[in-house]
Amino acid sequence: MPEIEESSYVTRLDFTPRQDQDVISRVHLRVLEAGVSAALTRCLPIAERMQASYVRVVAQDGGFCEVALLSASPVAEGAEPERELRSAADRLAAQFGASERGFEFRDGPYGLTGVLETEPVEFMQGLWLRALYVRADDDPLYVEPVYDES
Repeated sequence: MPEIEESSYVTRLDFTPRQDQDVISRVHLRVLEAGVSAALTRCLPIAERMQASYVRVVAQDGGFCEVALLSASPVAEGAEPERELRSAADRLAAQFGASERGFEFRDGPYGLTGVLETEPVEFMQGLWLRALYVRADDDPLYVEPVYDES
């Protein structure tokens, strides 16, 4: 569903300035609700628990909605960024009952990214987990645009 897979700028929940080492978490859900309002209502407790500052809900054909929740969390001064990423990944996986599936950490051109992509897994009645991502500094789905110089 490309509508929820577009990268976005994420603020901290309290709107304090973001830092380069902030952990950005992204969760993709499928909600078995036909309307955006009902889907948002179902996801609000989840968004609050993960302190999401960005929520995108897109109604799909077939009577369900796709949801993206994003949060930006500061890293404690002196903390090791990789350890913070792994800790954030573990918390998310536990929250959605996906601990046994485990994150895969990929080292790419934008740094280390924690990824758990799965066939939708029901973690609560009518709520399905599709994917979890964590990365320092920016939306885990963000890639720099390539410009054609010709």
